[in-house]
Amino acid sequence: MLKAFLTRINFVFLCCLFWLAISPLLSVAQVMSRPESPGLYIGLQAVNYRYAFVYKDGVGTELALNPVHMAVGYALSPRLAVQLGLAVGWSKYESTSSGTNLSGQAMRGVTSDANRMQAIPILVRYTINRPEQRFQVDALFGPTFVHAWAKSDLVEYLDEQVTKQVQRSSEGWNTLLTGGLGGRYVIRDHLQLTADVLLNRNSRSYRQTATINRNESRLTPSIGVGVQYRFRSR
Repeated sequence: MLKAFLTRINFVFLCCLFWLAISPLLSVAQVMSRPESPGLYIGLQAVNYRYAFVYKDGVGTELALNPVHMAVGYALSPRLAVQLGLAVGWSKYESTSSGTNLSGQAMRGVTSDANRMQAIPILVRYTINRPEQRFQVDALFGPTFVHAWAKSDLVEYLDEQVTKQVQRSSEGWNTLLTGGLGGRYVIRDHLQLTADVLLNRNSRSYRQTATINRNESRLTPSIGVGVQYRFRSR
């Protein structure tokens, strides 16, 4: 409960900072000769995405995806666009513990963890301010589909002889609701700088599982900064 509240506060704080940063730009933003025309665009961002996630076996965790998010979208009008994104993450850890038992025999345990994650956000972008301005503010909302796979290996040794070996793996798909604010600045006819501040909420109820860590928040923030290239329609 406390972590979820702090997550909300952090997100509101980030949005306030975002708005304070862009407000002067909105007041002095240059006006383009004409609004952006409908057409295809591609984007690339450096990101830090975090998602509350529940595996098939009911274990809950928080996933972190970075550093790159790719997106392709289509502007339906000067204000409205739909985009499909992809972010991929992976990690691998290994830890070793050692000691001796009461008989003086050497004991050692090796734990290896591997994780793979993919996030597919499908977001609607709606421009809040005048679309002919060079600096534009977007509201973003839509579902994010997250897949994760995790594997854990434990091997225990006694005098360098294997005495125990345990392997566990789990995976799952979760659907999260994503919303937030984005900023775009047109630096050339086809090229824009972008920044997004988002909040994700896991749509799976914690009451559906018995072993989920209830200290994990279902609300998680995501941020991204990058560029966008727009293909002009004729």
